[in-house]
Amino acid sequence: MINEIFETNPNPPKNVKVLDSPRIDYEIEKAQPLKNEEIDWGDDSLEIEEFEKFKRKKKVIVEKVLKKWEKTTNNDRILDFECLRVEFPEIKIYSDKQIITIKIPKKLMKFIPSAESYRRIRQELNSEGKYLPTNPEVRVRRGRQERVIKRYYGIRKNDKSL
Repeated sequence: MINEIFETNPNPPKNVKVLDSPRIDYEIEKAQPLKNEEIDWGDDSLEIEEFEKFKRKKKVIVEKVLKKWEKTTNNDRILDFECLRVEFPEIKIYSDKQIITIKIPKKLMKFIPSAESYRRIRQELNSEGKYLPTNPEVRVRRGRQERVIKRYYGIRKNDKSL
């Protein structure tokens, strides 16, 4: 679209730099599928140990946050922000009525876990009966979502309670 604009306008704005880039044609090789025997899967034990360590650390953080801030039991976004603040004190979270600003030092970017990690741990704790939502509407909504997802994926097809 930008090229079309500049092609029709021989005098582009002075603050815009127009780059001429040659067209590059790529040859796409057909990838040959690998047979299972050809793949070296390696030893998973170290990776599993690392994941278990990661999960234990996150679980401690999520439990601490859920215990301290009741709102986090009802809202996963607030849970994410509070877990980040607890785990990484260098992260600053500011908010006014309409904007939330998160300042993350660049050096921490590679260490920040997915928000999904915190949510899954909260979900696991909820399934154990811990830190359930205090808002009844949230409990009903989460229960409904769980039933829909289970039906969609065909889990417990014969279970009439879903």
